[in-house]
Amino acid sequence: MNVILITACPSGMATTFLAARRLEQAALRRGWQPRVEMHGELEPVAPVSEQAIAEADLVVVAADRVPEPSRFVGKRLYRAAVQQALPDPEAFLERAAREATAFDAASEPANAPAVAEAEPSRARRIVAVTACPTGVAHTFMAAEALEQAGRALGHRIHVETQGSVGAQNPIGEADIEAADIVLLACDIEVDDTRFAGKPIYRTSTSSALKQPQQTIQKALEEAQVESVG
Repeated sequence: MNVILITACPSGMATTFLAARRLEQAALRRGWQPRVEMHGELEPVAPVSEQAIAEADLVVVAADRVPEPSRFVGKRLYRAAVQQALPDPEAFLERAAREATAFDAASEPANAPAVAEAEPSRARRIVAVTACPTGVAHTFMAAEALEQAGRALGHRIHVETQGSVGAQNPIGEADIEAADIVLLACDIEVDDTRFAGKPIYRTSTSSALKQPQQTIQKALEEAQVESVG
């Protein structure tokens, strides 16, 4: 079966890429012929071709909405949030094959209204680090969750990820100097000497991933300058 797999995450490429790769591997294990299209802020989109769409027996969209929906009118299509695809991609594809229906672009939800930014007096500058010992998935997913939550709450947030691939999106000295708080969502020890004198809040990647807005709010309320030594 020819299948088109589309993934999208509004805050970046990590979840988008991870979901795409896991769905692609699951599709290949089922003997399907997948074509993948990924959407994120950091990389340009390489859209599937018109020929691929014409030949597709199924379109699976792991995203909040269908990108460029008019091209899929009449195709069997299944859509669900990208987070639903990650735990069990095999089951996700099985459900997609079972529940897909002929797509009507008119059924797509309207674009969500833009999130209102916080008042300037309430907006805060946050620098954060995520780190997990078991691999990059939780590290990047927690980072994206915090970035999304920070923007939704109207704050400026810069998240550095640390994992087996090294530090990504590193925090600069100017970012630290301007920051109101430091949020460390880390399951391993990281070098925190550069944050000396700044209020610090510590938590796990799991908490940051599952409850990002609550984590940021607690960080703003509970961060404290730590004593040296």
